[in-house]
Parts: sequence; structure tokens; C-alpha cells
Amino acid sequence: LYIADAINGREYGYDVTAVGSLEWGELGSGDLELESKQVEEIGAAVGAATYAALESLQSGSSQLALVEHELELPEFRLRPLCALWWLAPLVRAPALRFLSPSVPIQAYALGPVRLLAVPAEPSAALGEQLRAMIAEVFPGSVRFVVAHANDWAGYAVTSESYERGGYEACLSFRGADFAAWLVERGHDAVRALAAQAPATQREAAE
Repeated sequence: LYIADAINGREYGYDVTAVGSLEWGELGSGDLELESKQVEEIGAAVGAATYAALESLQSGSSQLALVEHELELPEFRLRPLCALWWLAPLVRAPALRFLSPSVPIQAYALGPVRLLAVPAEPSAALGEQLRAMIAEVFPGSVRFVVAHANDWAGYAVTSESYERGGYEACLSFRGADFAAWLVERGHDAVRALAAQAPATQREAAE
């Protein structure tokens, strides 16, 4: 698990992203020595914070509850006027082979904590919507959005951001309504979690 380095500032739409190995050189400056040092610094900071938090942990009898919905994704659509759109005849077939047609959305409850695991990378604005949605169902809960969970369907941005464009909008492959779809389907999972685990819901309110 890589903890988002801007979690307090909400620069990202998620609190935790579940990923495997990451080729830093492909995403960063290309200076592998510098980026390796940055990875070590981030790891040391996360490790120190985790170790310090261990002292405040208390044992309890909370049970883990989970709801998973497997969903068919909306139609694959490249945003008009983006670079990939111009290359659609070359891009579409490989993209459809790489991207899954269906994805899982999961909602977890553990004590006062509620996690919504989404198979996309939500923007900051969408992340706030997802956390607010969880709060409506579980008032008083500690809420987390887990990104890149189980699969990756692309970026997820609000319809306003989609219309404005930019690299996130251009890498949102399911149209302008994908964010609203994700909120609605996430809401379904969270409500199912509340129905399945009423005792857990009471824990969150205490």
C-alpha cells in the first residue's frame, strides 16, 4: 500500500491506493537515483508514522464486513480532441484488450472505519463526493477511498473536469458520466454494507 503523500491536503481523490510494483522512471524525472532516494524517504516517513501509531492501537472485538459488486463498465469512449482520440483506429482495439469490461467495487467496514475500494483513480473533487456519500450512510465513520483496487478502468473525473479537458480527462475512458456512475454504484455497495452489517453501522455512530 502506498499512502498518498498529499492526504491531508486532499490533492488526490483517494486516501490509499493499492498497487504493485511501480516503475518510477516512467512517471517521474527519469533520474532513477533521485527517484530511488525519494522512494526511500517516502517509505521511511510512512514507516515512522506507522510505528508511532502502533502505540495508540487498542485491541477490540470488531468484525470485518465486506460487500463486493461485480459491474459491467459503461461503454469505452475516448474523449474527443484528446491525443488518443485522434489515434482511435490504432488505440481502440489494444485498449479494449487491456481494459477489463467488468470490474469489482467493494465496501468494507471494520469498527468505525469505512473503506470504498474503486477500480479507478478518482480526482480530488470526485473523492470528496465519494467520502460525502459514505458519510450519508455511515455518519460519524472514519472514511477512506481506496483507488486502483482490484483493477484499473482509467481516471474518473467530474463531468465539469471532463468538459474542461486535461490529461486526467483524456485518460478517463468511460465518458463524461463515469464519475456519476462510480458514485451511484459505490452508493449501492455502501448501502448494501449497511444492510448487511447493522451492528457495524452502530459502531461507526458511537
